[in-house]
Amino acid sequence: KLFRLKQSKKKEIPLSLRTESTDSVVETHAIDPARLLELQNNTKLYFYFSDNGNGKDPLLLLSPNRDELKSLAKAHPKSERSLRGSVEQNSKGVVVFQSSKSIEKFLPALVAWVMAQSNPQQYKSIFGARFMQITSDGVVSKEKNDKLWSSIK
Repeated sequence: KLFRLKQSKKKEIPLSLRTESTDSVVETHAIDPARLLELQNNTKLYFYFSDNGNGKDPLLLLSPNRDELKSLAKAHPKSERSLRGSVEQNSKGVVVFQSSKSIEKFLPALVAWVMAQSNPQQYKSIFGARFMQITSDGVVSKEKNDKLWSSIK
């Protein structure tokens, strides 16, 4: 933590605190374990995912409120690819990400995000997650990759 002193015209010296973290950028994008518990309790959440292709700079945000999610997403730099939608646990206990749009190889990018975390096992509740693109015409595509999820150590 760095302190910076600033002198004003009134000869007062207000103190402002500026924090600079030595943690990696990935750590600031970690998801609160309590939020993951909401998924296990069959709570519908909204997600925002972005990366710069091939799993580079992945970002996953979860929120129970769409407006909150939108403001959280805007606080991060714009990426080449992004996707938003809902996520919840189905009746078989599998987490399903749903969106009206799709990005190529969403699940490998999501797995890359999990593996970039300092403790990937903390996100075990989303291991085996699926992706479904659903439009007004119905289910357009489904993505599943259990082999990839099982590769996380």
